[in-house]
Amino acid sequence: MALLFASISAFAFIRQQSEDLPVDAALRKQFLAKFKKAKLPYTISASKSKADKKQGLADEFSPFVPEIASLTRGRISRMRMEDVIDDVKADVLVSSTKEYDAIIYIVERAHLQEYSFRLLTLNKAGEAISNEPLLTINRFSSEGNTVIGKDLVITTTNGDFVKKLKIDRDGSVETVN
Repeated sequence: MALLFASISAFAFIRQQSEDLPVDAALRKQFLAKFKKAKLPYTISASKSKADKKQGLADEFSPFVPEIASLTRGRISRMRMEDVIDDVKADVLVSSTKEYDAIIYIVERAHLQEYSFRLLTLNKAGEAISNEPLLTINRFSSEGNTVIGKDLVITTTNGDFVKKLKIDRDGSVETVN
């Protein structure tokens, strides 16, 4: 019993250490290269969405995008259908400064005909500063759009719902009125 406890404790310690290691700079560079630079203002909408034509992100990029670790990719899963993620795709690089990089990626649930666009800001060490949902497009919603302005104010509208976010100089994302 003591041997089992020691083994589990050692595994947990090693796993925690590996999660705390800084992200490889070369891997971070490869990850960012998957995202084309956005021309601002940039619009995401159901009518203009080309989410199904975007490039999927490989498992090696899971340190940056947590949903990659949840991919089923054809594996049988006991998860609820709404929790199954079929793919994670690169969309655009919104902004890159000395402090942070801001990207938009897409979480695809093809079995539900659903695409969720998310804004992720990373510091230069590759650690997430912010990860915000922007817009979800599915077979039931043909309305709604998100516009990212040159001032990095992000406005999402869907019917009467309006949400405004702003990317700050440090890469944090705040709600604005």
